[in-house]
Amino acid sequence: QEVVHMSRLAGKNFSRAVELNPEDAVAWFYLGNMADKLKNYEIAEKAYKKVIELRPDYTDAYKGLIIMYMQNQQQDKVDAYVDTILSLNSDDYQIYYMVGTVFMATQKYDKAIELFEKALEKNPNHSMILNNLGSACLAVANLDKAMQSFEKSLAVEEDNAVTHYNIAVTAKMQGNYEKAYKFFKSAYKLEPSNFYLASLAAAA
Repeated sequence: QEVVHMSRLAGKNFSRAVELNPEDAVAWFYLGNMADKLKNYEIAEKAYKKVIELRPDYTDAYKGLIIMYMQNQQQDKVDAYVDTILSLNSDDYQIYYMVGTVFMATQKYDKAIELFEKALEKNPNHSMILNNLGSACLAVANLDKAMQSFEKSLAVEEDNAVTHYNIAVTAKMQGNYEKAYKFFKSAYKLEPSNFYLASLAAAA
C-alpha cells in the first residue's frame, strides 16, 4: 500500500512537471510509466504517444506502448509500432527478443522465430533466447530445430531446469523415450520441489 501511495505521489509530480514544461519528453515518459504501473492505461497511452511526438527516436516509449498493448490484448495496436521500434534498434538483440516474445504470446510463431533468430545473430549464446526459439519451433512442430535450439541452450547453461524439461518434451515427441526419461529426471533433480516435474519423471 505504501508503494502504491508513493507511485501515485510520483505520478502527481510528473503530471506537474509536464504542466510546467510540456516539451519535456523525459517527464512525459515517466508520467506514462507511472500511469502504466497504476493501470491507468488511458493516461499512460497519451503520455507515451506524447513522448514519441516530441522525440520520435525514444525507444523506451515504444517499448512501453508495445508491452502495455500486449498486456491488454490489443494486438492491432502492437503491430502499429513493431516496425518502427525494430528500425530504430536494428543492432539491439534485446529489442528483437522483446518483440519476438510479443508475437510468441499472441501465437504468431513464425514471426517469433524470425525475430528470435535475428536476436541470436547479435547474441548467439543467450540461453533464454535459444529456449524461446526452441519453444516457438516446437509450437509449429519443427522438432529437429527445436531440439537443436534447446541443446544449444543447454551447452550455454547446463543447470537450467526449464531447458532440461524442454529437451525431455521434444525427445518424447520425437519418440526418443530413453532421452525423454533422462531429461525429465535431470529436470526434477535440478528442481526437486517441483511436483509437476516429479510426476513427469515418474511417468516417463
